[in-house]
Parts: sequence; structure tokens; C-alpha cells
Amino acid sequence: MLTETRVRNFRCIADAVLSFTPGINALCGVNGSGKTSFLEVISICANGKSFRTNTLRECVRKGSDGFSLTLENDRHILQTFLLHKNVRRLLIGEHRPERLSQYININTVLVLSPEDIDLVAHSSGMRRKFIDRGVFEQHPEYLSTLSYLHRILKNRNALLRQKDHSTLPYWNDLLCQYALQIHEYRKKYTQQLQLSVNSIISQMDYPKGISITYINSGDDEYTDTQAFLRALEKKYSDEKRYGYTLIGPHKDEITVTIDELSAGKYASYGQQKMVAMIMKLAQAELIQQHQKEPVLLVDDLAAGLDAAALKRVAAILQSYQQVILTTIEGENLPLEFGQVVRL
Repeated sequence: MLTETRVRNFRCIADAVLSFTPGINALCGVNGSGKTSFLEVISICANGKSFRTNTLRECVRKGSDGFSLTLENDRHILQTFLLHKNVRRLLIGEHRPERLSQYININTVLVLSPEDIDLVAHSSGMRRKFIDRGVFEQHPEYLSTLSYLHRILKNRNALLRQKDHSTLPYWNDLLCQYALQIHEYRKKYTQQLQLSVNSIISQMDYPKGISITYINSGDDEYTDTQAFLRALEKKYSDEKRYGYTLIGPHKDEITVTIDELSAGKYASYGQQKMVAMIMKLAQAELIQQHQKEPVLLVDDLAAGLDAAALKRVAAILQSYQQVILTTIEGENLPLEFGQVVRL
């Protein structure tokens, strides 16, 4: 559980300290008061990245050359994220972590925001990252596996753009080794996620059937080394032409359907928002099943949800040990607040 965050020179926030309590913490204020920025601060401190931008220098307050963010939990562990002249520094207490996984495994923080609709509507990359986050929570060593895959792809892609491909079999074997590991991790997690999605649907009495399916990027299912190498061989001529690896975990897809129809193509905005919310809550439930208690950051909860849907979601949020959400003055959310912070 989180107890405090300290912020300096981040977006519109010059210098601030916020304390948190168990239960629902509501950050209340007008638009532009920094509500979402405080959620972003917590996300950066806990997860090492923002849920709003990939360019952290955008977050530096005008006139400053960096920011300082600190997060403390109920075990009195401090996480600090510093950015100075585009150089990042992460600290646990006063020490640099040996590995990124060591840092982001301290606090389990999940973000539910309006941007989550892209999980359903558009981004296959976002869906892969969503699945990868879930795998990491169960298997922290998975982060290293992903890192190795990215290095292999970088080297293999560079080789494909050269004339001499004599060392390609070496990189094919490495790609195969890590691709099969990641494929197995992701497929197993997707199956677990489906069970949790069914559980959340039941708790919410949601009238639609939601299916989540992991699909590899090859023409055939590659479940072993030979099958994957055959798939690479089929794509070799195209890969030479494009100079890019065309199959593997970086191209795999996670499909989301509502009553057997593509949620991205056929669902309304409200349905897409609800499905994304259900997927995030299902991930939180899976984390709980692995003896962790996630902190939920919820931005603009009511956007795109009708009153009945909002009530169902609120009932689930109320059951969590700690939720930090944004709201505006006078917004009637069906929640019992442990604390209201007016900004």
C-alpha cells in the first residue's frame, strides 16, 4: 500500500507532497489542477514509465531542467525517479537497483484510464504490452527474456539489411529459443486472463460474452523449434526485401471479441471502454491470486460509462485495499471515499 508521494518540477506541479490512506483516495479538482499528473507521478515512480507519454522530457515543468519524484509505501521503502537533462536515475532508498525488474517489483500499480480503450479499439502493441505486464507480475525474470528478444531482433534486422546473410542461422536459432519461451508464457497467461475476465463478467452481471485469444504471427501454429524455423524459412524472401523480421512475439496478436464479433470493429465506444475496464480488473484479480495486492490508479472513471455500468465497476473497486482516482467537484460517484484530497 502506498503512503506518500513527493513531487518537484513535474508538469504543472512545482513542489507538492500527497499522503494516501487505505481505501478509495479521491483527488478532486477542476480541469488543469494536476489530478491526472499525480497519477502519472505514481505510475512513473512505481512502473518506471508514464501512461501518458513515451517522452518524459515533456513532463518537466517549464523553466526547469528536470524533475524529482518519490514514492513511499507502508513498508517504508522509498522509490525515487529522477530526470535531469534527459538522464534518468532510479533509486531504491539511496541505492541504484541492479536490475529494472528489482525496481518495478516493489509496488504493484495498475492504471485504469480513458486511453485503455486502445487495448480494444486499436493497438496490437498495447495488447502485447498488457499481456507482458501480467506475465511479469507472475514471473519477474520474464523482463530479462523480453530484453534478450529485443536485442536479438535488433541484430537480426540489421543483418537482413546487409548482403551477407551467412550468420542468419545463428540468429534464427536464438530467435526461435526466445520466441518459443515468450509464446508459451503469453499463451498460458492469456488463458488465465480469460478465466478472470469470466469472473469479472459474473461479478458485474455484464450481459456480453468477452473472449481473449492469443494468435501467433506465423501462418501455422509454431509450438516447437522445427515449426518456428520452417515459418522463418517461408518468410525469408519477404524479410530480405523489407529488411525486417516478420514473425515472432513482436508481431503476435491478441484478439478481443464481444459475442464472437471483433470488439475493435463492431463495439460502441461505451462497450469498448467497459471491455478494457474488465480486462484491467481481470489482470488485477490475477495479481491478487498470486499473493500480491495491487494499487489501482483510476483516471476519469465515469467517462464513457452509463450509470449502471459505473455502479458495477465501482462495486469492484471498493473491494480493493487501495484505489487512487481522479474526480471533479460535484461528480456523484457511487463510492465510499477513505480520503478526498482537494487540489
